[in-house]
Amino acid sequence: MHMEEPCFDYLRTKETLGYHVYPSCRNTSGILGFSITVETQATKFKCVYIVYYYYVFGLLKIAEAD
Repeated sequence: MHMEEPCFDYLRTKETLGYHVYPSCRNTSGILGFSITVETQATKFKCVYIVYYYYVFGLLKIAEAD
């Protein structure tokens, strides 16, 4: 998958958001989906902080595609 390495690099390595970062794609009856799972210490970050960096990563990838 083309998103695994950039996703891991940005969210885990650069932003140090969690112990494990798992991007995954799926095809369910012809509907494509993409999800990112971040396992982190519960007291280290608020959920809104994690979600913010999900969106930052997504916007960076969209900007690269243009």
